[in-house]
Amino acid sequence: MSADLPAGILPGYAGQAPVEQAPRDVGIWQRVLAQSGTLAPAGREDRLNPGHPLDAGMLFGLAGGIGFMVFTFEYAEVTTATIVPRFHPGPFVGNLLRRCGAEVRQAETTSAKVAQRNLDEALDAGRAVVVRVTRGALPWSGGGLADQDPVDLAVAGRGSGGYIVDDASGLLRTLAPGQLAQARARRRQDRNWQAHVAAPGALTREELAGRVREAITETCAALLAVEAPAGIPARFAKNFGLAGLRTWIERLRDTRTKKGWTAMFADPARLFCGLRRVHESLEQDWGPMGGALRTDYAAFLAAARDLPGLHRVDPGDYYRLGERWSAFADLVLGNGQVPLLEQYRSSLGQAAGRGFDTADPDFQEFTGWAETHRAGHFAALADALEPILEAEQAAARRLAGAVGIT
Repeated sequence: MSADLPAGILPGYAGQAPVEQAPRDVGIWQRVLAQSGTLAPAGREDRLNPGHPLDAGMLFGLAGGIGFMVFTFEYAEVTTATIVPRFHPGPFVGNLLRRCGAEVRQAETTSAKVAQRNLDEALDAGRAVVVRVTRGALPWSGGGLADQDPVDLAVAGRGSGGYIVDDASGLLRTLAPGQLAQARARRRQDRNWQAHVAAPGALTREELAGRVREAITETCAALLAVEAPAGIPARFAKNFGLAGLRTWIERLRDTRTKKGWTAMFADPARLFCGLRRVHESLEQDWGPMGGALRTDYAAFLAAARDLPGLHRVDPGDYYRLGERWSAFADLVLGNGQVPLLEQYRSSLGQAAGRGFDTADPDFQEFTGWAETHRAGHFAALADALEPILEAEQAAARRLAGAVGIT
């Protein structure tokens, strides 16, 4: 964010931040909670920064941290392959708000006029507000399927041009009232939702330890579950948790049915988009540290072990899993051996890396590679995932044991 703060930003809101080192919504909530004065509990250890705001790593773990889900969707022109490596579909942000120690007030309304009044009242009280918008409705969005998803923004003040918002991009932007209202109203499920800190928290170290233990228990249970998550039809149980990872391995190896990835991604254009989306899901979409969020979770566990009764928690498994997942993401892109995929890798973060020209020689070469090596590539990915699955199962069981779950 710019060092020159825009006029109208609320006192105490972080005006500048390094490159985001946490999942975007966690980073937004960390700044909103810090602006409200919500602090980590005091104590002997320095790891929790007593007298300072709760850090994003702790908030990430309190929200549920990691998980796993895999789904594919076939559209007229593209087949998507989405991996969700964090706690899902449970209430990730809801968990964060419930466990952070602050009193967080949430509001929903079908009226745009009431929604703006609720927003203005919270800002007038000196509180930053989080609102949920459709990404594609923002003026700076790039378009595409992902831009139909909801995202959270922090409204950090009001200036002459409208509302000052933090979208976790490293910039503070300004949205006119009408633009913000349109973005908030796009999706019926999220229409005009907002949340702000009504009163900062005052957790003791023992209380925080209890909430961390609760979060770890929930995370391990979701990873190791064999039944579908609450609210999800039973037939989709195979897509969630580590059972979902097993399903993915099976479909990567399946060369006989239409549900196998060899058939599902037979078209080279769909294959390119599918491999790209897997890489983005593991390394970009959910957090800048990559590694399927396992490195983020390890950092949370490293802090958690200094809380009362949590000394047996060991982050080492998840640091190693983060490295394994990043290596796997490289393998998804052919480890530099497939020119079109390497072209995508070299332009990560740029608009040019988002697509391809089917007349380009690199795409023609990719088409030949897809026809000859597609099934073998998927089999190699399945082989690489087998030890990751075993390591994930062992890590979740050890972590469950460390917090007393048998």
